Formats: sequence, C-alpha cells, structure tokens
Amino acid sequence: MNERQIDLIAALVSGELSGKEGAAAEAELASCPECMVELESQRRIRTFLQDAPSPELSEIERVRLHRHVASRPVSY
Repeated sequence: MNERQIDLIAALVSGELSGKEGAAAEAELASCPECMVELESQRRIRTFLQDAPSPELSEIERVRLHRHVASRPVSY
C-alpha cells in the first residue's frame, strides 16, 4: 500500500470523495487486496464510532476532574 492509496482510503472513509470521484478512487483501490481490506476496516470502525454512545462523566467524576485541573499549576 502506497501513500496515495492511504490518502484515497482516508478521503473515501471521511466522505471527501463521493459520486464519480469516489467511484474512481474505489476502482483504483480495487486492484490492491490489502487496500480493500483496509478500506472496509476503516469504514467499519467509523460506523462503530458514530453509533457508539457519547461518554458522560458522573457528577463525582466531574467534581474530581475540576478539582484536579484547578490544582495544577499553569505553565506557558
């Protein structure tokens, strides 16, 4: 897999390429079995992450986090 193929996979998964551009990119990647496995894997991961619930802190966790952040010295 080369850098161009990696870029095409990323563009397809992120939705940057669609329609004719997306079809052309997928056709180019089709000749590389490793690329197709990676494309499918990344699509599954993206779907999983989109469907996953947003993490939420409990009230106790929020208080602890705020206390911890407030106790840290500020450095610039």
